[in-house]
Amino acid sequence: MSIKKILPDLAIIFFFFILSAIYNYPELSGEKLPQNDVLQAQGASKELKDYKAKTGKVGLWTNSMFSGMPANMVYSERPNSLPLWLGRALHYGLMPFTINTVFMLLVTSFLAFLILGFDRWIGVLGAIGIVFASYNFINIDAGHVSKLVAQSYGFPLIASVIITFRGKYLVGGVLTALFAGLELYSNHVQITYYIFIILLIISLYELIRAFQAKQVKEFMIGALVLLIAGGIAFGSNASLLVPNYEYSKQTIRGPSELTTNDQTKGGGLDIKYAFQWSYGKMESFTVLVPNFYGGASGGELSKKSNMYETLTRRGVQGRQAEQFVKQQPLYWGDMPFTSGPAYYGAIICFLFVFSLIVAKNDFKWWLLGIVVFLLLLSWGRNLTWFNNFFFYNVPLYNKFRAVNMLFSLINIFMVWGIALGLRDIFNGELKGKDLIKPLGYSVAIVGGLTAIFALLGGGLFSFEAAGDQKYLEQLEKMTGSKGFAMDLLSALQADRASLLKADALRSLIFILLAAGILWAFFTEKIKKEYALIAITLLILVDLWGVNKRYLNTKSFKKPRNVEAAKKPQPYDLEILQKGQKDPHYRVLNTAKSPMNDAITSFHHKSIGGYHGAKLRRYQELADAHFTRNMTAAYMLRTAQGKLRQHNPKDTNNVSVLSMLNMRFLVDRGGKVFENTNAMGHAWFVDGYKVVNSSDEELASLTKFDPKKIAFVNPKYAKEVQGLTIKPDNNATIKLLSYAPDVMKYEANVGSTQLAVFSEIFYDNGARWVAYIDGKPVSHLRVNYVLRALVVPAGKHTIEFRFISKTLAISESIALISSILLLLGIAGAIVLYFKKQKTASKPE
Repeated sequence: MSIKKILPDLAIIFFFFILSAIYNYPELSGEKLPQNDVLQAQGASKELKDYKAKTGKVGLWTNSMFSGMPANMVYSERPNSLPLWLGRALHYGLMPFTINTVFMLLVTSFLAFLILGFDRWIGVLGAIGIVFASYNFINIDAGHVSKLVAQSYGFPLIASVIITFRGKYLVGGVLTALFAGLELYSNHVQITYYIFIILLIISLYELIRAFQAKQVKEFMIGALVLLIAGGIAFGSNASLLVPNYEYSKQTIRGPSELTTNDQTKGGGLDIKYAFQWSYGKMESFTVLVPNFYGGASGGELSKKSNMYETLTRRGVQGRQAEQFVKQQPLYWGDMPFTSGPAYYGAIICFLFVFSLIVAKNDFKWWLLGIVVFLLLLSWGRNLTWFNNFFFYNVPLYNKFRAVNMLFSLINIFMVWGIALGLRDIFNGELKGKDLIKPLGYSVAIVGGLTAIFALLGGGLFSFEAAGDQKYLEQLEKMTGSKGFAMDLLSALQADRASLLKADALRSLIFILLAAGILWAFFTEKIKKEYALIAITLLILVDLWGVNKRYLNTKSFKKPRNVEAAKKPQPYDLEILQKGQKDPHYRVLNTAKSPMNDAITSFHHKSIGGYHGAKLRRYQELADAHFTRNMTAAYMLRTAQGKLRQHNPKDTNNVSVLSMLNMRFLVDRGGKVFENTNAMGHAWFVDGYKVVNSSDEELASLTKFDPKKIAFVNPKYAKEVQGLTIKPDNNATIKLLSYAPDVMKYEANVGSTQLAVFSEIFYDNGARWVAYIDGKPVSHLRVNYVLRALVVPAGKHTIEFRFISKTLAISESIALISSILLLLGIAGAIVLYFKKQKTASKPE
């Protein structure tokens, strides 16, 4: 291969780096984004990373959050997975994280266009059009790392599948295995699931195409190659996928044991929860007009705003008014809140419509179909007849939430359609004079729509948000005047209208500029190279400007400021000091939102946590009892920093939190209270009751004393069959040693007893295995979530060890598959250069 042939591609890749570095230039000086999701993940995994650093071992369980959960969903090492090593090198080993993220998105999108056979310069336009859509930069700011990694490989995976179907079996098969492997490595199952659905649609198109061209045999060979490639990709990630699949059955995405749970019995999320973040129908116009629905929930207004004018007119000092308008609830759409809109670009929307009119390739209609299909899915609860069908009938669809995520993918297919149109235009397939009229139609459709919004938008909508009434009450409390509060709310709604109109005018200007460039090219006033460069730059300027509203230099912070969030708060230091003699305790931190917080896990084992795949039983326990227990805990606070003894027969008790060994409560003011009711690591109960159902087991925890009784699910009744407990006041049990996945206790009892452990029961593929004096014994579940063990008379060493038999098997599969993938890549490279060498020989 001549170096001259690839120099332009290398130059483009370098341009992508420069582009990424300029946008995120504060990172070059060492500044960082305080990404919430990244910070939460670091907190969740700290116990496991500390354990590995200390022992060299990778823990299979963590007690860092939700009182305990399998570690593979938080932190794991998969030494035999080639996609893991490649993925980590590509996404975390090249350059500073944010720069690297934008760079990789650009490179993989560009590569997808090259795989599909597009001109490299159309590939540049396409990559910029896809990557600089606002949702990508909003996701970067939030720290949605795995989602962005999954997006990186989705498009090149689709491209690789297409060329495989079209006869490039070796290259297409190897690329499919590689990109599918990296897609699965990302571990963002929802994005991967959506990509799979899209691949099914495209496969249908390719099948129809094969029938029409009488190339069914070629299609079948391609399908076989893809099945092998998919198997290798899956196998190389087996050590990730198999444990995750096992775990998923026990999460909020799996079936419930409760008959009172109105979720689907086959498993899946509650439909209200799944569709909570559904994009509104009219809100979808944000792809054309960014502030169509106000932008972000906590947006900033200027001194020219109606809100600022109202404040100053009412006597508020300018500086105070300026500060107040910096954080206003500008968003008035259908979602609970948002960090910003899904803006694809006015020029992108305009060019998509234009390409649909002029492109010769009929595949454009399939691309339009995919766009419309994904758009309908993104509307969730706003289009129930369509989406309820998918939720209840399409396999696995009910496992996922936040369907607005689809807006991270829709623009790929719009830009792909644009590439089809531009290829025909710039390759001379279409004559300039024949394009003037379609250009006019496109301007009339898209430009006309934005003109209507710019001129009449203020009178077309109410600009009222669901939370306006609550905000009005806050304003009334703040001002002490209902009239003043009403004026401020009216001003806010007027500002929402102004934002729509201003951005609609902005979009119209970009559309007219792009149309002007195309007109100049069609009338031969400028060359195609200049036209393509000018449009690409216009797209970049348009999207860059909107993205800077949400991810800008102010978003980056000094490293010490980012790291400050990890440092212990005064209440953390107090707890650490009080708990140093026995550090295996749990904390309920209500100074934060406990079930959406893993920052606490930097320093303590937490009752709460932050994860999208909590154990279902634990979530059901929290839903049924945590609020009541927390209310009781607040009532039990004393001036001495203790929670006084509760009455377990009273509804207002802390029995559930105490059985989880919640030794410390942090109240909303950051004050620490030690729970005198905490049950500790383990205890012997005076008796037990075999209940009739899981519903009864959970309900029984409303009024009970965890020291007196344990409730046994009928599934485990055989474990206590014939057991008679004689309470033994001299019986003792204590924790001897702790590791995340190995816990040792010493018990001394005069007669057979039932020990309850303040640890989460888990028995699903990977499982806790109990040993007494080194011999494996069965244990059982009590109190809906806890482990229990029948302990015979005498002095014993008890050990619980978390074991995964499937992990070793899946690692072996990953190793074999990774070797096959590596051989495939090497073989493709060798054959490619061999072909190049043969082609270069003179005849």
